[in-house]
Amino acid sequence: MKHFLMGCMIICILCMQTGSIKAATADDVIDELDISELNRFLEDREEMPVTFEDVLRALVDTKEIPYEKLGDYIKDRICMQFQENKALILKLLIISVAFSLLKNYAKEFSCSYVSEICFFLCYCFMMILLLQSFSVMNETVLKTTDDMVAFMKVLIPVYCGAISFTLNFNASAATYSIIFAAIYLVEWMMRYLLVPFVKIYVILEFLNHLMEEERFKRLAELIASAVKVLLKIAVSFVLGMNIIQGMIAPAMDKLAENTITKTMQMIPGIGNVMSGMGQIFLTSGLMIKNCLGATALVILVILCAVPFLKMAVLAVLYKFLAAVLEPIADKRLSGGMNGIANGGMLYLKIISTCLMMFFLSIALSSAATGLGG
Repeated sequence: MKHFLMGCMIICILCMQTGSIKAATADDVIDELDISELNRFLEDREEMPVTFEDVLRALVDTKEIPYEKLGDYIKDRICMQFQENKALILKLLIISVAFSLLKNYAKEFSCSYVSEICFFLCYCFMMILLLQSFSVMNETVLKTTDDMVAFMKVLIPVYCGAISFTLNFNASAATYSIIFAAIYLVEWMMRYLLVPFVKIYVILEFLNHLMEEERFKRLAELIASAVKVLLKIAVSFVLGMNIIQGMIAPAMDKLAENTITKTMQMIPGIGNVMSGMGQIFLTSGLMIKNCLGATALVILVILCAVPFLKMAVLAVLYKFLAAVLEPIADKRLSGGMNGIANGGMLYLKIISTCLMMFFLSIALSSAATGLGG
């Protein structure tokens, strides 16, 4: 009877203090995870408007993420991009219109060779300007993928540690291998295979519109199609790995968790109390793990948002300029500009695919390692 009353008293105290226990447990778990490396990674990038801990604490404490601050940061960078490219767009317009007038003037005097010489001069000058801009896009893609890979390498130990707090040890090991596979794909396939393919595509488009006959059209289309297919294969590979591991590893962890829980419940007197406290700790670990995954997704979006929008602005401007110039200038000028824009669009696909692979790895592993899984 005495043990029963004592057990009832302990249960009442636990029920009254559940909120404070969860809060204390959550803080303890965050402290144990050691996110200092993640904070240092973001602090090294001076343009980042938030730290990892700021976003994580906001999610854990159910506060609002500083969306206004993030929005202002992205808006300022996009406005800066418009200002930087305003002069380039103006130069391209002036060159195209001037060549159009000169070509019509040469036709009046039947000077076809003058028209061709003017075209080659204008086209080469315009392509030099566009290729300079494209090289900036190329550097932006490489830097963005490097930033994502570096962030994921710092995140993996912390995130897998958070998964281990929910007793999903097999899932933690599986997540570690899956995310490293995604990193390998991004680091090798994207950087050393697809980005060079896009460079070759742009050069072929440049040469294709240098002559009146489009001699490299099919080859350029083949390379663009190959890039798109390889991106789809990469996403399918990462998705398939996540699905297979999500079916096996969490089931093994659930078996081990049930064994531990049932063993604790068999302890006379305090078994149920210990089991309840264990569930509180597991729930806190689950909350931290999910908040950590959500924070990682937010940071990945911030890392990609500005470079992605910068390149999107350039690609859309070139597309728009090509459409405007087509009726008034030589079709080869607008065709070359459209080829550069298509190269920019392929770069956008590469960045968005890299982001999607990391998103899938984090989101699916987080969903597979829930307590109800």
